[in-house]
Amino acid sequence: MKFLISAGGTGGHITPGIAIAQSLKDDGHEVVFIGTENGLEKELIPKAGFKIKYIHASGLNSGLVQKIKAVNNLNHGVKECIDIIEEEKPDMCLGTGGYVTAPLMFAANKLNVPAIIHESNALAGKTTKMFSGKINEVCVGFQETKNGLKRGNVVVTGNPNKMCLNTMNKEEAKLKNNINGKLLLIFGGSQGAKQLNSTICEIINNRAIGDYNVIYATGPKHFKEVSDCILQNFGDSTEVKAVSDDEIVLCLTNGSISSLTFLNDSNTMKTMSDFGGNKVVVKKFIYNMDEIMKASDLVICRSGALTCTEISEVGVASILIPFPYAAENHQYYNAKVISDIGAGIIIEEKDLTTRDLLSKINDIMNDDSKRNEMAENSKKLKNGNPVENIKKEIYKVLNVQ
Repeated sequence: MKFLISAGGTGGHITPGIAIAQSLKDDGHEVVFIGTENGLEKELIPKAGFKIKYIHASGLNSGLVQKIKAVNNLNHGVKECIDIIEEEKPDMCLGTGGYVTAPLMFAANKLNVPAIIHESNALAGKTTKMFSGKINEVCVGFQETKNGLKRGNVVVTGNPNKMCLNTMNKEEAKLKNNINGKLLLIFGGSQGAKQLNSTICEIINNRAIGDYNVIYATGPKHFKEVSDCILQNFGDSTEVKAVSDDEIVLCLTNGSISSLTFLNDSNTMKTMSDFGGNKVVVKKFIYNMDEIMKASDLVICRSGALTCTEISEVGVASILIPFPYAAENHQYYNAKVISDIGAGIIIEEKDLTTRDLLSKINDIMNDDSKRNEMAENSKKLKNGNPVENIKKEIYKVLNVQ
């Protein structure tokens, strides 16, 4: 069989699409992606080994000019998708939400091709709401999404994520990465989070880190700004143990002697316990996030749908700072799903202060019982294997055993 999958814009739409595509490919099916030349899909989808065809599509942003552009792109994109469907003759069209999905769903409806949308956010987006009553089925990441859509063709499948592919437990992840003791993981997504970065810089520069290790990913966009801020504060201090173009390693002398691994100048692995003190590693990007998140005891991050899914898959306490400019404030609703079951704490960006964040960090990190309870609560959102769940719904719609 052949499938067309629309996935574009951000990793939150593309990652589930690639995961579903890979599983369908493993079953012997052919997959062709639909996307734009302006989003991350142009890089990520070919890198994953899939063919992609480009169409016109853009978000319905504020401003009259942008809205006119979005409508024109939609009309153009629908015609392009009709041509692609007639050329490729797919058995089904799948969309992972967002503006790239709308043209494909319009075209699939017009040509009577079976269609499914996967919606990863707790609050369904405009495209999903528009087509939920016009397509065969909507697969969603959270029960709250199903409750909001209030349709009989909505199935809770969970969100495809990389964490479910890694079978390490916390102890194994800590051992592999030479982390001895508690670990606080901080990241703002691939683009980082400027206000969070300034707040964490202040905590580090004031040596306010408690009895735990820290791995802090700034995102490539903000690494130089953050590293300059920290290095200007510490100067030539012996607390600075390593500096490179994508990493700074600090060992704060007011701390404990737990250990954390880093690459020294000779590019060999060395353990931070040789130096004593609290370990803070500031990184441009974390490439082995599946291992580092599994090794973590508390995570501070944005609340994109996939991030929240990964937190639940791993089972870790969290402090969530929703991106305030996300469409329809959907990151807040993702965070609320975790907060409502006692698995995480929400701090809205407008309320983010160094004093309050540090207080909440110490409150959770110093209370093993509370932290473990939050971690166990987060696991309640797991939905088995989301990719297999979605694939089951695909085959059901196509009446394939």
